[in-house]
Amino acid sequence: MFDPLASFVHADVNADPAAGAALTGLLAQIATETGAAVLMCHHMTKVKDDAVIKTPEQARNLIRGTSALVDGVRSAFALWQVDTGRGQKTCEKLGVPYQRNTCFDGAVVKSNGPASRNVRHFVRDPNTGLLVDRTEQIEALDSGSAREAKLDAMCDWIIHCERRGIALTHMSGNNAVSRRVEDADAPEVLQGLSKTILERYVRELQQARRIDKFQLTTTGGKIWLGAIDGPMARGEYEAVTGRDNV
Repeated sequence: MFDPLASFVHADVNADPAAGAALTGLLAQIATETGAAVLMCHHMTKVKDDAVIKTPEQARNLIRGTSALVDGVRSAFALWQVDTGRGQKTCEKLGVPYQRNTCFDGAVVKSNGPASRNVRHFVRDPNTGLLVDRTEQIEALDSGSAREAKLDAMCDWIIHCERRGIALTHMSGNNAVSRRVEDADAPEVLQGLSKTILERYVRELQQARRIDKFQLTTTGGKIWLGAIDGPMARGEYEAVTGRDNV
């Protein structure tokens, strides 16, 4: 392992393609003669404070030196620090204190063989200083948080419509959830979701006793959605025509 590469190479591999090609050729020779994997650690070009790396392709282009370095190796893995705002949110979700140089992303940016190109998420262990891959945990938290946000938005929207006298229904019709979700007054986070998902959210909210289904007429079924202790539950609901008050 050569770490960092600049301490072992007395040639301008950052600017001279020929030097970069010669270096990677020598490293390949070492690997062939010893049967060992040869690793070299190299810096990336510093970016401006407001610049954010979002893709592996951007990271590959920021590996310091000529393209000969990346072209001459069998595989390259780039590691970059995430912006402060995202790092703080990640630490908050994980329940760890945020410090600079805590959160990093990384990905395979070049490979001569099959490799996952997905971005991995790393968080520094405060006790050892090592970067630990927390990708699965972070993505699970993100998924859970997003889902909870959608359930909360659905619940608030249903209660909001009930209070305005234009209750939503899980059935078909003009006031069906699946139809009204595309209206301008519907929460943006719910727009674009399938009918199946929307109906599942309604069931989950009802099972959690956050909303319920009510009957507005003696002949109609319990199809109207409202709060557990809202106007329909108290028998005080007054339906209005139009949607201007929603």
